[in-house]
Amino acid sequence: MRVNRFQNHKEYVVTRQQNMRLSLLAIVVLCILRTSALAAPTITANPNPVLLPPGQISGTTTLTWDGGANHPYAEVWVAVDNNDETFVVEQGKGSRQVTIELGKTYLYKLADFGKTLASITVTAQSGGAANAGRGATTSSDAGLEAEPYTGIWNTIAGGTHEYTVTLKQVGNSVTGSYSPGNGKIFEGVVVGNRLTFKWSQDGGYEGTGEFTLDENGKGFKGSSTALKPQQFTNTWSTFGLLSVAGVWETKSMSAEEANTRQNLESVGGAVAGVLLASLGEPVQFTLTLQQDGDKVTGTYTRTWSGTNFGGSVTVIPPGAPTRPQPEADKVIGKLEGTLTGNILRFKWSSDDGKGRGRFIFDKSEMAFNGTYSHSDDPEDPHEMVWTGTRKIGGGGGKTPVKP
Repeated sequence: MRVNRFQNHKEYVVTRQQNMRLSLLAIVVLCILRTSALAAPTITANPNPVLLPPGQISGTTTLTWDGGANHPYAEVWVAVDNNDETFVVEQGKGSRQVTIELGKTYLYKLADFGKTLASITVTAQSGGAANAGRGATTSSDAGLEAEPYTGIWNTIAGGTHEYTVTLKQVGNSVTGSYSPGNGKIFEGVVVGNRLTFKWSQDGGYEGTGEFTLDENGKGFKGSSTALKPQQFTNTWSTFGLLSVAGVWETKSMSAEEANTRQNLESVGGAVAGVLLASLGEPVQFTLTLQQDGDKVTGTYTRTWSGTNFGGSVTVIPPGAPTRPQPEADKVIGKLEGTLTGNILRFKWSSDDGKGRGRFIFDKSEMAFNGTYSHSDDPEDPHEMVWTGTRKIGGGGGKTPVKP
């Protein structure tokens, strides 16, 4: 009897241990799966496909994306009908409404440093036969040269208000829309490079307007006149590239140090001030940028006696021994890159190393925040922070260009 009870107890213990192991294994697997699921970048469109009522040739869908914690600067790109990709926005997580035209296929990609993280194909479907023929005639069929006003344009009205204008030209007729304001453009007629049209928007505003295409076809200038509910006239012009050429005073530090400084500055007080002082000064450089369209080159010189740019950038406490420093105003590195919107993506090199990075310029064109790494690996976790303010040149100038 005792033996049987002992054997039963032993079997119970063994079974319980096995069950516990299985339970722990299941928990680990679930945690791994949950972590993977949370970390996986996603991009979705709702609705997809976009269902259009009879007589309508375009509609909207809402893109929603999340690059995850590892891709805070993920970018959204779109390719229409397998044409070249167009930059949409750099934002690790977000959503926006986009227009989808009947008869076209839109491939939206979520990417980081050229690596595709997720993608989705979006189309529109007609709810009736009345739309079937109209969707077949698109700007890609006729060619942009034959329909120069077709496209999405970034514009400024009245010198201060930014609008996104979407135009579709068929022959010499143009229709379109603009936002914000839920604006509509209709009865547009093109003669030569001049477009005249009527418009309306929220608030009961309506009137007329005219645009004149630039000789290179990359922008336009014009005006709009409101007739109701009151009369006034605004100038309009397209804009595109920021002007970043000039001399910039910049600072460089590790991401960890930047976070520490930000936290201490937010706390404030005497203790935080002492801790900030103990960090010493960030490494400082004078950065000179030259710009030719969207191509940017530059050089940088030391303005503070820290360690060389390239390799490991370390703040040297006052009084600590340092290796010999380069001469003042001597060029110690260079960079070259491409400007897309307000983002400059570049490669840098110096005697101590090379890598890649990006600057994000504010709308005033007077400051930027950025990061750089010491490799060409887009997944390199050892990013450094590089910030700057403009000292000489630029400030508000924009080069007209068709997006």
